Amino acid sequence: MKRSEVETSRYFQTVTRIFLEHRGAPFFLSSKEVDNIKVWKDMDIPLQIVREGIKDCFEAQRRRPGRKSKISSLAFCHPFVLRGYEAYKERKIGGKRKSFRKEDKQRQLKKAVEGFLAICPDSLLDIRQVFSRVLNLISQGTDEELFEDLENEVEALVSGMASGAEREFVRKEVMAEFGNRNGQERERIQDLKLIKHIRKKYAIPHISLYYY
Repeated sequence: MKRSEVETSRYFQTVTRIFLEHRGAPFFLSSKEVDNIKVWKDMDIPLQIVREGIKDCFEAQRRRPGRKSKISSLAFCHPFVLRGYEAYKERKIGGKRKSFRKEDKQRQLKKAVEGFLAICPDSLLDIRQVFSRVLNLISQGTDEELFEDLENEVEALVSGMASGAEREFVRKEVMAEFGNRNGQERERIQDLKLIKHIRKKYAIPHISLYYY
């Protein structure tokens, strides 16, 4: 077996084992799940990022009130892995960072939020309100999970801010780079790139402590 084939096999086996550790029950990979892992492998997503994405998926499910259904498919973890990979690439561009304690990360988050609120235009009222809430929560020593929820809230607001021209620009960019992916996969990548574009345009910082 070639080296590349061995690495691919090990990647698939490791991802399967990670998912099984969290799910706690045997399962068989469906064709969609195999495609998910192949996408992660083709994108060179490190196994550690995949591990964190799967963990985040299960933790998010446990935090949802009234949710009794279990995560039965690896496909549920796909958006969490992609989001983690985007964060990983951003950290990599900034160079190596030291591991910070939660208090240190919250201080960095507070500084980023205060800086953004100082320049945030009046037109972004909904975004401003979310970040004002973040400042209050930091002073209260809020659990990290709530920052994750607010990160998702901001991303939903940011996605709705994009103009038609910006959406078309990102769509063409994704088609040029990921034209061989299926439609659902391209849409997810397009959403991620669009959110990243708008955040950069307005210098909107992240709320999740994972980024600090």
